[in-house]
Amino acid sequence: MISRRDQLQSYQFMNQRVISAFVMRETDPAQSPLRRGIGALFGGLMVAILVAAGFGIYGVLTRTGANQWQQDGSVVVERETGASFVYLRSRLNPALNFASAKLAAGRPNPPVYRIAAKSLAGTPRGVTIGIAGAPASLPEPARQTGLPWAMCAITADRPTSVLVVGAPGPTGTALGNRGLLVTDNPGGEITHLVWQGRKFRIPERDTSVALFGPNQTPIRIGTAWLNALPSGADIVPFDIRNLGDGSDAAPGLDIGDIVFTETGGGRQFNLILNDGRAPITALQQVVLSAAEGFGEPRKIAVNDLTDIPESRALPAGALGGPDQVPPLAAIARDESACAVTTDAAKPPAVSVGGPASAFNAAIPTSGNAGGRPLADRVQVPGGRFALVRVPGSGGFALVTDVGLSHPIPNLDALAGLGYNPAIAAEVPTALINSIPAGVTLDPAAAGQPA
Repeated sequence: MISRRDQLQSYQFMNQRVISAFVMRETDPAQSPLRRGIGALFGGLMVAILVAAGFGIYGVLTRTGANQWQQDGSVVVERETGASFVYLRSRLNPALNFASAKLAAGRPNPPVYRIAAKSLAGTPRGVTIGIAGAPASLPEPARQTGLPWAMCAITADRPTSVLVVGAPGPTGTALGNRGLLVTDNPGGEITHLVWQGRKFRIPERDTSVALFGPNQTPIRIGTAWLNALPSGADIVPFDIRNLGDGSDAAPGLDIGDIVFTETGGGRQFNLILNDGRAPITALQQVVLSAAEGFGEPRKIAVNDLTDIPESRALPAGALGGPDQVPPLAAIARDESACAVTTDAAKPPAVSVGGPASAFNAAIPTSGNAGGRPLADRVQVPGGRFALVRVPGSGGFALVTDVGLSHPIPNLDALAGLGYNPAIAAEVPTALINSIPAGVTLDPAAAGQPA
């Protein structure tokens, strides 16, 4: 006798064959026609569960819980408007900017919560606090840009200097052993020879003419560009006492005479002084021969030269600059010259010929701050910053992407901004001073009513 269970199983089997015939056009398939659909449904449910769990974890990590922001020293950013607050003594104090909110929080790297306006609506407000002009944005430490920095000069209609932060500037040709003859004053009375990353002042035009000829016009350059180069010794005739008198150490020769010997290495020049001879470079020979009282060099035998003792009267460092008169490079109107600093302890590497169009994104400055020459433009990559250690002072400065350098007075202020001093770059003082100064980022000032 057929039981009810047998009848039910028979009915289910018949329905399964009908569905299989309708869906798969086969009454007895190897697998159930609904197996793939059920698997897809299960997979979809698992994905939904994982997404929900991910949002939950994100909420924990970003600390957007309902009440976590209600603790002293929390920085709150209103999600809809970006307005900044700092939570102190059960009140939300509006801050003039994000940097002020972090500094006023009174704790290292304070937590930042992004909260909807409706969730902030019931919280009492305090007075508005902060430093006017402090940065509205503080990039994450990973957005720090260090060396190289480049001070570039454009010689188009008027001399323009551009400071490029965190990049070497446009690609040009290395100056190498060539020089640049430049001036930062309209009349060109005082020129500088730029060579091997240093500047050598030539205060007398007669000296410049003797070295490079009367038709060599110095390139007009901005003072900020010149200031970025360390100084070498001035290229001037030596100040020698008793010039023209007979030398006690070199019979038959006078003080100020220039003599030379010729060997396989070329001409070797010496200046006769009262106590002997002083070796000088070929460049200094040209400078001295053009000056009053020295005259042209004359040849002397090697044996006669070695009989003359070496002088100690020439001041140390007087022989600065290149040994030979260097060939000069030029800068076209649509090109630039860049002094690229990769190590604050070393002179920059100078290159010429980079396109001036590379600086179109640079931010203009006033060009002068209380008599201190500034770079005419400053270029910092958008959304990035530079944290620099000011040499000799122990302080720091925050250089923002709007071209301002904000002094940071101490390590507490640096920690409040969320930055580690270890990421600060050593940058020459001359480059830091060429950036317009922003307000000092002082925690005490940040907590004062605006």
